[in-house]
Amino acid sequence: MLNPVKSILAIVFGFMMLSSNHGFAEPDIYPNIFDGANEKYKNGDFSEAAETYEALIKDGYGNANVHYNLANCYYRMDKNPLAILHYEKALKQNPDFEDAKANLRLAQKKNIDEFEVLPQPLMTKVISSILELFSVTTWSILTVVISFLAFVLLFLFYYKGRTHTGYFAFSMISMAFSFLLLFISWQADLHTQDNAYSIVVSANVYVKTEPNVDATDALILHEGTKVKCLTVLDGWCNISLLDGRVGWVEEDTLLEI
Repeated sequence: MLNPVKSILAIVFGFMMLSSNHGFAEPDIYPNIFDGANEKYKNGDFSEAAETYEALIKDGYGNANVHYNLANCYYRMDKNPLAILHYEKALKQNPDFEDAKANLRLAQKKNIDEFEVLPQPLMTKVISSILELFSVTTWSILTVVISFLAFVLLFLFYYKGRTHTGYFAFSMISMAFSFLLLFISWQADLHTQDNAYSIVVSANVYVKTEPNVDATDALILHEGTKVKCLTVLDGWCNISLLDGRVGWVEEDTLLEI
Protein backbone atom coordinates (compact mmCIF):
# COMPACT_ATOMS: atom_id res chain seq x y z
CA MET A 1 0.00 0.00 0.00
CA LEU A 2 1.39 3.41 -1.02
CA ASN A 3 2.03 6.02 1.62
CA PRO A 4 0.63 9.45 0.62
CA VAL A 5 3.83 11.26 1.63
CA LYS A 6 6.00 8.84 -0.36
CA SER A 7 3.70 9.29 -3.36
CA ILE A 8 4.05 13.06 -3.17
CA LEU A 9 7.84 12.87 -2.94
CA ALA A 10 8.01 10.50 -5.91
CA ILE A 11 5.88 12.79 -8.10
CA VAL A 12 7.77 15.95 -7.14
CA PHE A 13 11.15 14.25 -7.64
CA GLY A 14 10.05 13.07 -11.08
CA PHE A 15 9.10 16.57 -12.16
CA MET A 16 12.35 17.96 -10.76
CA MET A 17 14.28 15.48 -12.88
CA LEU A 18 12.29 16.47 -15.97
CA SER A 19 12.91 20.16 -15.27
CA SER A 20 16.63 19.65 -14.74
CA ASN A 21 16.93 17.65 -17.96
CA HIS A 22 14.84 19.90 -20.20
CA GLY A 23 14.11 23.30 -18.67
CA PHE A 24 17.50 24.39 -17.36
CA ALA A 25 20.01 22.51 -19.48
CA GLU A 26 23.13 23.80 -21.14
CA PRO A 27 22.84 24.37 -24.91
CA ASP A 28 23.76 20.71 -25.47
CA ILE A 29 22.11 20.58 -28.91
CA TYR A 30 25.04 22.66 -30.18
CA PRO A 31 27.85 21.51 -27.83
CA ASN A 32 30.49 21.74 -30.53
CA ILE A 33 29.50 25.33 -31.35
CA PHE A 34 29.45 26.36 -27.70
CA ASP A 35 32.76 24.62 -26.94
CA GLY A 36 34.24 26.03 -30.13
CA ALA A 37 33.35 29.56 -29.04
CA ASN A 38 34.94 28.91 -25.66
CA GLU A 39 38.10 27.69 -27.38
CA LYS A 40 38.23 30.82 -29.54
CA TYR A 41 37.94 32.91 -26.39
CA LYS A 42 40.78 31.03 -24.72
CA ASN A 43 42.93 31.63 -27.82
CA GLY A 44 42.23 35.35 -27.71
CA ASP A 45 39.90 35.39 -30.74
CA PHE A 46 37.35 37.50 -28.87
CA SER A 47 35.63 38.90 -31.96
CA GLU A 48 35.02 35.46 -33.51
CA ALA A 49 33.94 34.03 -30.15
CA ALA A 50 31.47 36.90 -29.72
CA GLU A 51 29.98 36.23 -33.16
CA THR A 52 29.47 32.57 -32.24
CA TYR A 53 27.83 33.38 -28.91
CA GLU A 54 25.58 35.93 -30.67
CA ALA A 55 24.56 33.22 -33.15
CA LEU A 56 23.68 30.87 -30.29
CA ILE A 57 21.52 33.58 -28.71
CA LYS A 58 19.82 34.28 -32.04
CA ASP A 59 19.04 30.56 -32.39
CA GLY A 60 17.39 30.48 -28.97
CA TYR A 61 20.24 29.15 -26.83
CA GLY A 62 20.94 32.33 -24.91
CA ASN A 63 21.15 31.00 -21.37
CA ALA A 64 23.03 32.74 -18.56
CA ASN A 65 26.36 31.12 -19.40
CA VAL A 66 26.20 32.16 -23.04
CA HIS A 67 25.40 35.77 -22.12
CA TYR A 68 28.17 35.73 -19.50
CA ASN A 69 30.77 34.46 -21.97
CA LEU A 70 29.63 36.99 -24.56
CA ALA A 71 29.93 39.77 -21.99
CA ASN A 72 33.49 38.67 -21.23
CA CYS A 73 34.29 38.92 -24.96
CA TYR A 74 32.93 42.45 -25.18
CA TYR A 75 34.79 43.44 -22.02
CA ARG A 76 38.05 42.21 -23.56
CA MET A 77 37.20 44.07 -26.77
CA ASP A 78 36.69 47.33 -24.80
CA LYS A 79 33.00 47.39 -25.74
CA ASN A 80 31.95 48.16 -22.20
CA PRO A 81 28.25 49.02 -22.78
CA LEU A 82 27.68 45.65 -24.51
CA ALA A 83 29.61 43.88 -21.76
CA ILE A 84 27.36 45.47 -19.11
CA LEU A 85 24.27 44.61 -21.17
CA HIS A 86 25.08 40.91 -21.33
CA TYR A 87 26.25 40.64 -17.72
CA GLU A 88 22.85 42.08 -16.82
CA LYS A 89 21.14 39.59 -19.14
CA ALA A 90 23.02 36.73 -17.49
CA LEU A 91 21.95 37.93 -14.04
CA LYS A 92 18.37 38.37 -15.22
CA GLN A 93 18.29 34.64 -15.96
CA ASN A 94 20.41 33.60 -12.98
CA PRO A 95 20.34 36.19 -10.14
CA ASP A 96 22.82 34.08 -8.11
CA PHE A 97 25.53 34.08 -10.81
CA GLU A 98 28.40 35.34 -8.62
CA ASP A 99 30.99 35.59 -11.42
CA ALA A 100 28.59 37.72 -13.46
CA LYS A 101 28.01 39.99 -10.45
CA ALA A 102 31.74 40.45 -9.91
CA ASN A 103 32.50 41.15 -13.57
CA LEU A 104 29.54 43.52 -13.84
CA ARG A 105 30.97 45.58 -10.97
CA LEU A 106 34.31 45.73 -12.80
CA ALA A 107 32.64 46.85 -16.03
CA GLN A 108 30.55 49.48 -14.23
CA LYS A 109 33.70 51.06 -12.79
CA LYS A 110 34.47 52.26 -16.32
CA ASN A 111 31.20 54.20 -16.50
CA ILE A 112 31.35 57.98 -16.43
CA ASP A 113 27.89 58.50 -14.95
CA GLU A 114 27.25 57.75 -11.28
CA PHE A 115 23.88 58.16 -9.60
CA GLU A 116 22.73 57.76 -6.04
CA VAL A 117 20.06 55.08 -5.94
CA LEU A 118 16.80 56.12 -4.30
CA PRO A 119 16.08 54.06 -1.15
CA GLN A 120 13.13 51.66 -1.32
CA PRO A 121 10.59 51.08 1.46
CA LEU A 122 11.28 47.91 3.46
CA MET A 123 8.06 46.19 2.33
CA THR A 124 8.87 46.91 -1.34
CA LYS A 125 12.33 45.36 -0.85
CA VAL A 126 10.84 42.24 0.75
CA ILE A 127 8.24 41.75 -2.00
CA SER A 128 10.81 42.34 -4.73
CA SER A 129 13.23 39.86 -3.18
CA ILE A 130 10.49 37.19 -3.11
CA LEU A 131 9.42 37.82 -6.71
CA GLU A 132 13.05 37.77 -7.86
CA LEU A 133 13.86 34.47 -6.17
CA PHE A 134 13.10 32.73 -9.49
CA SER A 135 12.42 33.76 -13.06
CA VAL A 136 8.82 34.03 -14.27
CA THR A 137 9.33 30.78 -16.19
CA THR A 138 10.45 28.94 -13.06
CA TRP A 139 7.51 30.27 -11.02
CA SER A 140 5.19 29.08 -13.82
CA ILE A 141 6.78 25.62 -13.90
CA LEU A 142 6.38 25.30 -10.13
CA THR A 143 2.71 26.27 -10.49
CA VAL A 144 2.13 23.58 -13.12
CA VAL A 145 3.97 20.93 -11.08
CA ILE A 146 2.04 21.59 -7.87
CA SER A 147 -1.27 21.78 -9.78
CA PHE A 148 -0.58 18.45 -11.42
CA LEU A 149 0.36 17.00 -8.04
CA ALA A 150 -2.97 18.17 -6.60
CA PHE A 151 -4.96 16.45 -9.38
CA VAL A 152 -2.92 13.25 -9.11
CA LEU A 153 -3.55 13.06 -5.38
CA LEU A 154 -7.25 13.74 -5.90
CA PHE A 155 -7.36 10.96 -8.49
CA LEU A 156 -5.62 8.57 -6.08
CA PHE A 157 -8.14 9.48 -3.38
CA TYR A 158 -11.08 8.48 -5.59
CA TYR A 159 -9.20 5.51 -7.08
CA LYS A 160 -8.60 4.08 -3.61
CA GLY A 161 -12.30 4.25 -2.83
CA ARG A 162 -12.14 7.47 -0.82
CA THR A 163 -10.67 5.62 2.13
CA HIS A 164 -7.24 7.29 2.17
CA THR A 165 -8.08 10.72 3.54
CA GLY A 166 -4.39 11.65 3.48
CA TYR A 167 -4.54 11.86 -0.32
CA PHE A 168 -7.50 14.22 -0.14
CA ALA A 169 -5.88 16.42 2.52
CA PHE A 170 -2.61 16.73 0.62
CA SER A 171 -4.54 17.35 -2.59
CA MET A 172 -6.38 20.32 -1.06
CA ILE A 173 -3.13 21.68 0.39
CA SER A 174 -1.40 21.32 -2.98
CA MET A 175 -4.30 22.99 -4.76
CA ALA A 176 -4.25 25.95 -2.37
CA PHE A 177 -0.48 26.21 -2.79
CA SER A 178 -0.83 26.10 -6.58
CA PHE A 179 -3.21 29.09 -6.46
CA LEU A 180 -0.65 30.94 -4.34
CA LEU A 181 2.09 30.12 -6.87
CA LEU A 182 -0.17 31.23 -9.71
CA PHE A 183 -0.63 34.58 -8.00
CA ILE A 184 3.12 34.88 -7.42
CA SER A 185 3.80 34.01 -11.09
CA TRP A 186 1.39 36.74 -12.19
CA GLN A 187 2.98 39.27 -9.83
CA ALA A 188 6.48 38.24 -10.93
CA ASP A 189 5.50 38.82 -14.55
CA LEU A 190 4.11 42.27 -13.69
CA HIS A 191 7.23 43.01 -11.66
CA THR A 192 9.42 42.11 -14.65
CA GLN A 193 7.37 44.33 -16.97
CA ASP A 194 7.45 47.22 -14.48
CA ASN A 195 11.22 46.93 -14.18
CA ALA A 196 12.21 46.95 -17.84
CA TYR A 197 15.74 48.32 -17.78
CA SER A 198 18.01 49.23 -20.67
CA ILE A 199 21.64 50.15 -21.18
CA VAL A 200 22.79 53.31 -22.95
CA VAL A 201 24.93 52.15 -25.89
CA SER A 202 25.62 55.51 -27.55
CA ALA A 203 28.72 57.44 -26.46
CA ASN A 204 26.72 60.56 -25.48
CA VAL A 205 22.97 60.86 -25.13
CA TYR A 206 21.11 64.13 -24.55
CA VAL A 207 18.15 63.60 -22.25
CA LYS A 208 15.30 65.87 -23.36
CA THR A 209 12.46 67.35 -21.36
CA GLU A 210 10.03 66.31 -24.16
CA PRO A 211 10.09 63.68 -26.93
CA ASN A 212 11.40 66.18 -29.47
CA VAL A 213 14.88 66.91 -30.87
CA ASP A 214 14.27 70.63 -30.32
CA ALA A 215 13.28 70.21 -26.68
CA THR A 216 15.48 71.47 -23.84
CA ASP A 217 18.41 69.30 -22.77
CA ALA A 218 17.92 68.14 -19.20
CA LEU A 219 21.27 66.34 -18.87
CA ILE A 220 23.76 64.20 -20.77
CA LEU A 221 24.14 60.45 -20.29
CA HIS A 222 27.12 58.38 -21.34
CA GLU A 223 27.44 54.81 -22.59
CA GLY A 224 27.01 52.01 -20.08
CA THR A 225 24.44 53.81 -17.93
CA LYS A 226 21.47 51.75 -16.76
CA VAL A 227 18.04 53.36 -17.14
CA LYS A 228 14.44 52.29 -16.68
CA CYS A 229 12.21 52.66 -19.73
CA LEU A 230 8.75 53.84 -18.68
CA THR A 231 7.01 54.39 -22.03
CA VAL A 232 7.84 54.56 -25.72
CA LEU A 233 6.39 57.23 -28.03
CA ASP A 234 7.25 57.76 -31.71
CA GLY A 235 10.82 56.53 -31.40
CA TRP A 236 11.42 58.20 -28.04
CA CYS A 237 11.73 56.46 -24.69
CA ASN A 238 10.63 58.09 -21.45
CA ILE A 239 13.33 57.02 -18.99
CA SER A 240 13.81 57.11 -15.25
CA LEU A 241 17.31 57.26 -13.77
CA LEU A 242 18.37 55.45 -10.62
CA ASP A 243 18.23 58.74 -8.72
CA GLY A 244 14.60 59.35 -9.75
CA ARG A 245 15.12 61.94 -12.49
CA VAL A 246 13.13 61.43 -15.70
CA GLY A 247 13.42 62.54 -19.30
CA TRP A 248 13.25 61.47 -22.93
CA VAL A 249 15.92 59.87 -25.11
CA GLU A 250 15.85 58.46 -28.62
CA GLU A 251 14.95 54.78 -28.49
CA ASP A 252 17.83 53.65 -30.72
CA THR A 253 20.37 54.86 -28.13
CA LEU A 254 19.30 52.06 -25.77
CA LEU A 255 19.38 48.27 -25.74
CA GLU A 256 16.94 46.43 -23.48
CA ILE A 257 18.29 44.04 -20.88
